[in-house]
Amino acid sequence: MIYTKEKLEELNRITRLKIINSVTGIKPANLIGTMLVIGEIEYLIIPETAFTDDDIDLEQTNGVGISGLNSYYELKKIVSYPYVRVAEVPKF
Repeated sequence: MIYTKEKLEELNRITRLKIINSVTGIKPANLIGTMLVIGEIEYLIIPETAFTDDDIDLEQTNGVGISGLNSYYELKKIVSYPYVRVAEVPKF
């Protein structure tokens, strides 16, 4: 599907976070007839207010997390940790 500027503006009025994917492949997962759908992100639209320093604050997007098949959660940032550097890993 091709997304025009007008369609993207319409989506922007409806939701704060937009992820537009395309399917690149479908593979059998061999689990009771399950199929693995492989895709790629074509567009990722995030509001400017969600960018904080060098991070994206998903809480600002009013996003939803999913657990299992039918459980949904509001996203709330708890803490940020620094990146692990190889030179900083203690020797055990």
